[in-house]
Amino acid sequence: MSNTQKMLSFVLLLPHISIGHHSRVEFADGEIQEIEGEVVTVFWQNPHAHFTIKTVGGNGVEAIWDLESADIVTLNRRGVPRDAVRVGERLRVAGFRSTRRENYLDVTNVLLPSGTEVVFTTRAEPRWSDDAIGAIRTENDTNVAEVSSDSLGIFRVWTRTQTNLPELSELPLTDSARTAQDAFDPLADDPVLSCIIPGMPRSMTFTGPHPIEFLEGNNEIVLRMEYFDHVRRIHMDESVNVDEQPATPLGYSAGYWDGETLVVTTTRINWPYFDLNAPLLGFPQSDAVEIVERFKLRENGTELAYDITVSDPATFTEPLVLRDYLIWRAQPGVRRELHDCIVNTDIR
Repeated sequence: MSNTQKMLSFVLLLPHISIGHHSRVEFADGEIQEIEGEVVTVFWQNPHAHFTIKTVGGNGVEAIWDLESADIVTLNRRGVPRDAVRVGERLRVAGFRSTRRENYLDVTNVLLPSGTEVVFTTRAEPRWSDDAIGAIRTENDTNVAEVSSDSLGIFRVWTRTQTNLPELSELPLTDSARTAQDAFDPLADDPVLSCIIPGMPRSMTFTGPHPIEFLEGNNEIVLRMEYFDHVRRIHMDESVNVDEQPATPLGYSAGYWDGETLVVTTTRINWPYFDLNAPLLGFPQSDAVEIVERFKLRENGTELAYDITVSDPATFTEPLVLRDYLIWRAQPGVRRELHDCIVNTDIR
């Protein structure tokens, strides 16, 4: 049995726990719902903050609603305090309703008893109050951070500003890969639901708003990511026999410089899925996969563009090539925070 098969067997034995860290597919076609009720529980933790509220209908029937928001690190950067939502308070809430789960919202807006409105996502604007927090980006957020005109090269902190996700029809998939992806249920089959640290390429393609940082080491470049507290080591020593390296979820990464562009080839990956970002996830990935990344400095060194080329005969009929798939921007003053993932079995 190959390493990938072993990993996949392990994943399939995991309990199917429905928690917050999942694909956004279930909210993609959801409508905005407004509700009012009393806060019953609050789970202020990563990978998503959750709280539940109790509503009472006109017929006197009570219902419990689960509300999911961004992770607490992102909320903190946007000025949303950890005690913003308190048990026992009565709230007015708006959010995208799940198409998969009853009484489940991706919360966008919350009106507190004080009259202050909390905006939980940059996709939304204040709905009910001029006194709002969360909607106004802080000095550490992507669009307003002051970027030094002095180029520090790649060795600094970066935050993603753009993802250029291809259409499913653009992927050169094998028939078996399409069949497997069609059968993949992101709410039941995703191993990250159980806080299993994802491997490549998901560790890069799912970073979301979480910053990454490049550090220079001895014959290596260390790539530290806030997302799942990942640490990738990019080996710059060409004398190493890659085939003798152990297979791991992150694989073995070998790099070199092409001018100011860092080129990284990663093999020896035993993570079972090829995931770009929702909804493009759940494609099978074999031990033969090879991933080539190009981190390209531009805009006087204040922007970092990311190309990715993936070759895997079990998944693609030809190499998948994505130019400028991700764009990061330099973020002076931003620090990586811990991203402890907690499985919350109380969430339905």
